[in-house]
Amino acid sequence: MQFYKFNYFILLCLLMTLSALTQAQQRIVALSPAINEILFAIGAGKMVIANTDYSNYPPESKNLPKVGGYFYTNLEQILAINPTLVIAHNHDPRLLAKLQTMQIQTVTVGMQQLSDIITGIETIGIAVNQKAAAMKLATTIRLKINQLKQTIKPSQRKILVVFGTEMNTQQGVYVSGNSLYFEDIIKLVGCQNAFNNPLVKQPLLTKEGILAIEPDSVIILAYDTQTTSDSDVMQYWQNLAIPAAMTQQIYILHHDYAAIPSHRIVYLIDDFLKICQQLD
Repeated sequence: MQFYKFNYFILLCLLMTLSALTQAQQRIVALSPAINEILFAIGAGKMVIANTDYSNYPPESKNLPKVGGYFYTNLEQILAINPTLVIAHNHDPRLLAKLQTMQIQTVTVGMQQLSDIITGIETIGIAVNQKAAAMKLATTIRLKINQLKQTIKPSQRKILVVFGTEMNTQQGVYVSGNSLYFEDIIKLVGCQNAFNNPLVKQPLLTKEGILAIEPDSVIILAYDTQTTSDSDVMQYWQNLAIPAAMTQQIYILHHDYAAIPSHRIVYLIDDFLKICQQLD
């Protein structure tokens, strides 16, 4: 009997060792800042051998090799570092097909809406054998969403989300449409999206278009390197004849998580909630 117990103990140790070796041998390429952040958050950061431009969080991921950006990925660089797993968004089927042709394991996640972000976290966790940590992150977001749904009353106040600090509204500025997670957040905190067209994800709005939709608040996501001062940006928007300018409800968010659909979306929800409450 003791012999069998001893053998069982040895077997258990071997299985644990093999599991640890399997994780240590994983060589992961994260093809977006969001995927990169999630991997580090669930304890798989040591497996990441490369990521993309703007994958700067957490700080230890800044110096990892870069294999391009969201719209351009360097396949040759990916192949050169010999990954065992590539995790990507599902917006580039041609790249994914090439990776599969090269017999490189790939996992894809969609991050368009809040529900996609939650599912994506869980999918990544399963792929890298960190299911428990991923479920914990996903549960945190679900609890936040459920809490707001139970406590926040909807209003007709309109928020316009603007991408970047471009001030040439004659040519147009990019804003959030109705099919992105910003729409979900705006509704979650009790407001409405000033832009209402479900067919366009990131439309270009000219000055005339902005005036026409009359936003009660403008949130400018200045998440990238900015050459224009905040004061100049604020002055430009405050000179527009919109309700947001008249009531001084124009905000600039510099947080690096502002346009990254990762687990840190809970911080952006809090930011939007505070802004929406200012409209009451």
